[in-house]
Amino acid sequence: MNEFLRHSNKQIPLISCGGDEWSQADFIAEINQAVLVVRSSLSKLDVNNFVLLNEKHPVRLYAYIFALIDEGARVVVPSRDFFNKTGHPISFASQIVKPQDGALGVKRNPDFIPIDIPSGNIIVFSSGSTGIPKGIVHDFGNFYVNAKSVLRATKNYGQVNLTWLPPYLVSAMSHFLCHWLSDSHIIYDDYGNLNELPQVAEKYPNLGVMGSPIHINNAYHVLPQGHKPGAFFSSGDVISKHAVRDLLQKFPEVTFHIAYGLAELAGRFFINSVDKSVQFCGDLGTPIEHYAPVVNDGHMLVESDYLFSGYIIDGVFLSSALVHDSGDIASVQDGKTLLFGRSNDEVKVLGNKLNLKFLETKTKEALGTDDLVLVVAKNERIGNMIALVLLQDGELIRQEIMTTLRAELDKHELPHLYYVIETFPFTQTMKIDRKHIAANLDDLTRLL
Repeated sequence: MNEFLRHSNKQIPLISCGGDEWSQADFIAEINQAVLVVRSSLSKLDVNNFVLLNEKHPVRLYAYIFALIDEGARVVVPSRDFFNKTGHPISFASQIVKPQDGALGVKRNPDFIPIDIPSGNIIVFSSGSTGIPKGIVHDFGNFYVNAKSVLRATKNYGQVNLTWLPPYLVSAMSHFLCHWLSDSHIIYDDYGNLNELPQVAEKYPNLGVMGSPIHINNAYHVLPQGHKPGAFFSSGDVISKHAVRDLLQKFPEVTFHIAYGLAELAGRFFINSVDKSVQFCGDLGTPIEHYAPVVNDGHMLVESDYLFSGYIIDGVFLSSALVHDSGDIASVQDGKTLLFGRSNDEVKVLGNKLNLKFLETKTKEALGTDDLVLVVAKNERIGNMIALVLLQDGELIRQEIMTTLRAELDKHELPHLYYVIETFPFTQTMKIDRKHIAANLDDLTRLL
């Protein structure tokens, strides 16, 4: 905690949220107050069990994470499902604590089931994109190490940044620590509407943007031509080559950090920093310090001293292996690591095995747009079919789309169905919710 508290500059803003702003000194005051509150409430807490922190405002959430862990508590960071009262109950937290009025509201978790979790002091959640959201057990120091490695790789990627990431996500926690350690300013998206970005950019002339590729792409279209962002930071899926090209043409002085990470690694483990002098070919870039990914037989394995301790799935703790299989399908070509999707993206379509995410990347490149997804449409008589879902943009003509794709894709890779959608739904990690789209194709407009 001492290294966290080395910051105390009242002049440097740290967090903006909900129209309010906190400096570094303000945040330290929040931590100190949280420590006092936790100490006075520890008699109500069993430090051998995990407690669920019921808070989603970034200032109080992070202040109480720091304070609880510093005082020896083991913390569960809430998921969006918890706040929305959806999904599985968080049964492995013995109590639920809520910061309120200079105290902690402490109540027993009615769903509590004792589980032997031998190591780790913080639990965060995966997105659930591959099934049930998993509780991922970490040591909080893993996030700290990861953030420091990210900063060394990106050379302190920017001084003012806007984020769409809710503060309780794994990647958001890594981002926050990067800001804290680099004396920079994080603005949580309380504007709600991208159209307000030009006014925000006027207030912060070096405003950068971090988020998923689709957020980066949307911001690129909205930010004014004369804006001079310090950096963009794409977190999550690898952004397409043409999107990077367009962004660097509009903002030629910007550095674009493209990060790839896993919740099991407390954040990122590949960084690719691109500017106008670098030819981006869609690769993952370079592994950051302390993480050693190896591509073996098409699968990416990661070795690190800062791996997670294990998963909690349906109330059962499963310890991690010494080397983590990321689930990524990748290859190394000319010294560059290329990502072709995840192993669970492979589907059998009319007798052909296809990796849907890899095919989606090829389709985006062929059509010159990021505004599409491929999903599986199930047909009772035929089996799996590929559905192309495009964001509505002007007059879309199926025949023109098919003509373009026939020139770039193999015959068995061509989509069978074509739809348009007004806006993409998102998961809790701000990725396009492909499951929701696939389940609701009948509600979309079909291109005939």
